[in-house]
Amino acid sequence: LKTAEEQQNSIIYYEDTYMQSTGVGYSNNGEKFNVIAILDGEVKEVIEDQLIGNSITIDHNGIKSVYQSLSEIDVKVGDQVKQGDIIGVSGTSNINSSLNNHLYFELILNNVNVNPEEYYEQEL
Repeated sequence: LKTAEEQQNSIIYYEDTYMQSTGVGYSNNGEKFNVIAILDGEVKEVIEDQLIGNSITIDHNGIKSVYQSLSEIDVKVGDQVKQGDIIGVSGTSNINSSLNNHLYFELILNNVNVNPEEYYEQEL
């Protein structure tokens, strides 16, 4: 069961609409930072979008990681990446403009979005 604060933090308000957040936003006090692949995998999708910011989806043998709000993308669909490879640079998005420069990150296991922070330091 989530606390009231956790529930509030999982809601995004954009243009008079409330949406469920399925990921986590990370920032470096407004400074840009390199974004790295969490595991070895194949780049499955690269999207340029003003609303969510530029986005990369990587498949790691059934586990998917999604990196949004990027200002730069350093990979293309079909690229094989290794854990720790730089895949882009943090940026902004219209949907989370209050976060300024940041990375919005999602982790998808068995086609279900999960809280990435529950999987840090764990084997996947």
